[in-house]
Amino acid sequence: MDWTIVAILVGAAASHAVSAAAWIVIGGLGGQLRINRILTKQLDDMQRIDERITREVKTRAGREGQEARQEAKDVVVDARERLAAVPVAPGRPSTLSSINGA
Repeated sequence: MDWTIVAILVGAAASHAVSAAAWIVIGGLGGQLRINRILTKQLDDMQRIDERITREVKTRAGREGQEARQEAKDVVVDARERLAAVPVAPGRPSTLSSINGA
């Protein structure tokens, strides 16, 4: 048997194996880079959504707090008006005057 032919065949098989390994590594790394980019984008999107939800919750809570404070002020004003409208008999101590500081 001619050893040069065997050496050529072994060299060709080795070069094909190296080429296949390089193709797999490059293709695999390309896929990993693409998946990494997609995952990074998804994480950024999730963080933006979380920030928007948090901002919306805080906005609604602030608005509800303002409404509650305004309602409490309205109740106090209404109570003062009703108490002021009640006639007070002269000569008797008045709870209204002690409340209003008179």
